[in-house]
Amino acid sequence: PHDEEDLMNRLIIRFFHPGQSSVGMGKCLHLLDVCRKSLLHKPRRYRMMRTRHAHDQGGEEVDEIPSASELSEAGIRFKRSRTTSLRDISFEGNTLRLPILFIDVETKLELLNMIAFERFHIGAGSEVTSYVFFLDNLLRDPKDVSLLRSCGIIRNGLGSDKDVIKLFELLHTDIVVDPESGLDIIYRQVGRKLRSRFRKRLHEWGADLARTYFKSPWAVVSVIAGVLLFTLAAIQTVYSVLGYYRPK
Repeated sequence: PHDEEDLMNRLIIRFFHPGQSSVGMGKCLHLLDVCRKSLLHKPRRYRMMRTRHAHDQGGEEVDEIPSASELSEAGIRFKRSRTTSLRDISFEGNTLRLPILFIDVETKLELLNMIAFERFHIGAGSEVTSYVFFLDNLLRDPKDVSLLRSCGIIRNGLGSDKDVIKLFELLHTDIVVDPESGLDIIYRQVGRKLRSRFRKRLHEWGADLARTYFKSPWAVVSVIAGVLLFTLAAIQTVYSVLGYYRPK
């Protein structure tokens, strides 16, 4: 029976997800579970991060991750992971690696069904849900989609980058993530690293600004005077325009 299950799993994967591995999938509940587990195979270099429950984190609330464009402006680079596994995500140095995602009309139905499966099957896990939640944070604007496309992380078959944003807005509706899911722990740890690097970069920008424009009292006075002059000029312009259009 075990060999028959493996054979059936391989046939299903070959039909729905050509190129994906069916090794180590274990017992699958039905066809949808086979497709789901094919996206979650462990890369060779995969190493499970140390589990930390909510009470070990001092009640820390997880903030939203900055968008892909914001991270890019903060000096963070994006590269495609070596595998297509949703587990193959990492942030080392200034580089965030993400698995490639093919997006087409079938992606919407497939991900919606997998999210529903994880929500209503106790013990199934919430790996796909965690992945969608993580990506939804990165993709907030069509320019974010364009950025990940240029890095080879997203292959868009929907037509426009705006359609991808609409897709993830739909997928994110009423989403419920299991905080103790193995994959969610990974995404949370990566998210904390990203936020830390982003905030550090903002502080560096603030320090550079202070050194450049406020290194002496006279520099501060010059900046304040410049702002006041600009404000007065703007007010004068507004009054001039109003006086021109005022009925005589």
